[in-house]
Amino acid sequence: MLSQIQPVSTAPVLEHIKLSTSTLSLLARPDPLEAPLFVRQGGVIVSVCLRICNVYRDVHFYIPRPEYMSRRRRGEIPLLIACHGCTEHGLLFRASSTSYAYDELACKEGFIVAYPDGYKGNWNDGRIKAIFPATVENVDDVSFISHIIDYAQLNFGTSPDRTLMAGFANGGQLLLRLLYEENAPQLAGIGLHCAGLPEPSNNRIRTQPSPKR
Repeated sequence: MLSQIQPVSTAPVLEHIKLSTSTLSLLARPDPLEAPLFVRQGGVIVSVCLRICNVYRDVHFYIPRPEYMSRRRRGEIPLLIACHGCTEHGLLFRASSTSYAYDELACKEGFIVAYPDGYKGNWNDGRIKAIFPATVENVDDVSFISHIIDYAQLNFGTSPDRTLMAGFANGGQLLLRLLYEENAPQLAGIGLHCAGLPEPSNNRIRTQPSPKR
């Protein structure tokens, strides 16, 4: 599988959900720059569909070639889960918002990157007044992240103890929810961009970090 260089599409992955025309227009973006040669030759994207509470969710893994992973033993491979901002999707975040920087770092340091797709372009981050589809429909994004970690461990040999997350805006606020909820997976660390806890009156999650952290 890793011997093939697969072309990557940044079109929204929408086959599992029905979106309104207005939502589709929000997801539209200019085509990003092509991935650098080092990233294209250094690994492949493997897209996976996971079933979470009868909702099908997509996540895209960037897996460096074996020569870049040689320092890591199976079961000890770090995993970075990168969550996009509002109205984006995983491959767009990879290409435009991060400019493939996580992929390049993954090849240099020997880890796997997961780019999950939010539900209809958004995450259920715990804000009471948010009108995102993920929030209004109370989508279980906590379980989605847990399933990503489990899938990567089983299929790619990543380590839950070496799992980190990075998130931008709405994706960063989801990370704060994961930090504060007891049933969320334990993480080695998180990195936030343009995100913060909401006011107490707009917050349905815990106000103190989980005791297991």
